[in-house]
Amino acid sequence: MLCANGAPPLPVTVIIPAYNRADTVARAVTSALAQRPAPPAEVLVVDDGSGDDTAEVAERAGARVVRHAVNRRLGAARNTGLAHATQPWIALLDSDDEWLPHHLASLWPHRTGHVLLAGSALHCTPDGGQRHVGPPEPGGRLLRSPADVAVTSIVAASAVLARRDVVDAAGAFTEFDGAMHGVEDVDLWLRLLEHGTGYVSGRVSVLYHEHGGQMSAAGNGLQLARRAVLESYAGRSWFRPQLLDAWDGVVGWDAARSAQRAGEGRLALAHLAGVARNPHGARALLRELRVRHAGRRRSSQVTRSGARTLAVVDPATAPTEPPPGFALMVPPGATKLARYLALARRPASAVLVAARPERLLARALGMRPVG
Repeated sequence: MLCANGAPPLPVTVIIPAYNRADTVARAVTSALAQRPAPPAEVLVVDDGSGDDTAEVAERAGARVVRHAVNRRLGAARNTGLAHATQPWIALLDSDDEWLPHHLASLWPHRTGHVLLAGSALHCTPDGGQRHVGPPEPGGRLLRSPADVAVTSIVAASAVLARRDVVDAAGAFTEFDGAMHGVEDVDLWLRLLEHGTGYVSGRVSVLYHEHGGQMSAAGNGLQLARRAVLESYAGRSWFRPQLLDAWDGVVGWDAARSAQRAGEGRLALAHLAGVARNPHGARALLRELRVRHAGRRRSSQVTRSGARTLAVVDPATAPTEPPPGFALMVPPGATKLARYLALARRPASAVLVAARPERLLARALGMRPVG
């Protein structure tokens, strides 16, 4: 079957597990079907024993629905999707997230030779905040080993495209329960990368919507579960004990920050002392902080519509309409200098400039000069 523009659909099954998500599942399904220039061949929603009308909403939105009689949790729901998928590639999308229209098109050209692909994501908070989740390099990052994703979290589940035969060969999703529930994703990424290489794009193509009912809110429990996953691979050729030290360093930093925010200064210092005594953890922390710093800077370079931001430091020179693909923004600050200082911390994708010195400044701050 050809699309309206004459292009065939991509040979991809989109798997969307859903449990009591009648309020968000239509958005997820619609975003998958709205991929351009070619949509996926199939969008499959696994209704994991919902008590609301999730299945009916998903069907009305255009998905094929498979139902679980009872709730079997995330790993089992995704494995049911794999069992019913008809296409050689599978893409994952959570029922409370959404794709930007270019998601599949931005990944598809990179598929040759890789078993795992992923786009970058915007972590969107209810108060309008957003954070870039992905590699710090604008050109993306090649994944050569499972160790490349063992500590640094740059692969968002809703951004993943993978070869179905390799997912099957790797053993599909482990159906964790109890305290281990919630780390099915990274567990599979580790096994997939034992079968080949991966690529994570630096281009944002997924919106991850934060809300109170998510597993990611479990915090320390998920960190402990992820460490247990890493320990379970101790016999693999790629595994090094330093990976556990590295993970402990990152977790120790996060614990120190949490203690500081709670006003527990001594506890924060104790966590930092633990990181300092762990050389592998300290080095891993420096790498992680680089990724997070780049994520904060890049979070202001794209809007939730996918448009790149064009900063206007002199509002009097703002165009009536932004160039195609851009959204206009005026950085905070009462003066031009103050706005450039704000852009030094949170650069836009591009900045409107009026003179050569500003052009040089824009490039120095990591922005494309326009004008």
